[in-house]
Amino acid sequence: MLTDSGNALNAVAVRTAPDEVYKLDPNYWRESVSSRPLLFLELFSPTCGHCKALEPEFIAANKTIELNGFTDITLMGMDATKSAAAAELMEHVGAKGYPTLVLFRGGPDDFTLYEGERTSVEMVRYLEGEIKQFLRRKYHGSTRSEPALPDTGKTPKGTRKQRQKGKGKGKGPSVSSSSSPQPPDEQLTQLLTRLGLERLSEVFAREEIDMQSLRLLRESDFDALGIRTGPRLKLMQALGLLRDNGADDTGKTEL
Repeated sequence: MLTDSGNALNAVAVRTAPDEVYKLDPNYWRESVSSRPLLFLELFSPTCGHCKALEPEFIAANKTIELNGFTDITLMGMDATKSAAAAELMEHVGAKGYPTLVLFRGGPDDFTLYEGERTSVEMVRYLEGEIKQFLRRKYHGSTRSEPALPDTGKTPKGTRKQRQKGKGKGKGPSVSSSSSPQPPDEQLTQLLTRLGLERLSEVFAREEIDMQSLRLLRESDFDALGIRTGPRLKLMQALGLLRDNGADDTGKTEL
């Protein structure tokens, strides 16, 4: 994940160990959320027991996002007890306690409070839906469906504020039901396994990409999916071999 080193927001966010989540300086929270397409922020108190219980799940979610090569989203934590700026942010998003998880979309006024399960699996599932919608907006200018939100029986607070005719400042997405992702294509899964890229199976399944459609993808398409350079090069080389060797309809060929 990228740090703020070397740009106008130098020292805004730091982490002291590779397995830690970046810690955001409360005094620069507006600049930080405005400089990133997506920022998933944990507002915590160092003495909060629930915050301490959430920490390993939040770190695990961050690792999964990084391993999948999603560079358009950043996960950060912030001590929300240490300054007036932190108190301002808590009031801005309507936080009622600790920990509070909030997703910002490119600015301080477009946010949603996350109220799903506080497990790494559920947080990653939620964030992958948001990433997919962001990439569609970025590369296609529109979306086919709204992101799937965790089924908690609650309405995200950013959305609730938006519907109250201007009350509050959040502009969260409207909630709509979405179908479950298609199961991974078996042939594609076998290819990804041979390349050591099994972790990308879910990414392709969510986009309904099978072995046949994979052959039609270009490098820019992989970039749009948020796949990093290393895995992207492996996939491009494999596709080149498939085309050169004239793989049959089963997608079997020597790589």
